[in-house]
Amino acid sequence: MKEFVEKLEFFVLEWINSKAGDKPEEKEMSEEKFELYVGETTKLENTKLNIQGNAKIDGCVSGEIETRLLEIGPNGVVEGKVQANRVVLEGTLDSGSGSVVAKSIEIKKGGKLSGSVQYSSFLCHEGGIIDGALTPSEEVAEENSKGGARILASLS
Repeated sequence: MKEFVEKLEFFVLEWINSKAGDKPEEKEMSEEKFELYVGETTKLENTKLNIQGNAKIDGCVSGEIETRLLEIGPNGVVEGKVQANRVVLEGTLDSGSGSVVAKSIEIKKGGKLSGSVQYSSFLCHEGGIIDGALTPSEEVAEENSKGGARILASLS
């Protein structure tokens, strides 16, 4: 009963602190919040996922993934077609017969990216592995042809 009262007091305090007519603030989603989380002991096969926000994979997923942010943890494995605004890779991503299309790709130490990849921004840290075909997006290719794009490499 005491726990219920404490929760009720918290709710009342939150309600009192908000002004009448105020709308809750819309916040940009933190990269720490995920609409989809696949744990280390989970395996999803032949899946088609369309996620409006962020996804974190620590288990195994095969199929197609479309999301804003795809974060693949150190033990995570994704096989198949991926379309994302941003990919952060510590585990394994293999496009197989599909492709990976992302505005931004970051491969951290221990991450492995295989297959066909199209990107706008690409960063591979020391210890990251790339095995496949990397193709800049049309936007990046156009900047390169005008001499406006630069390739930056950092080993840290």
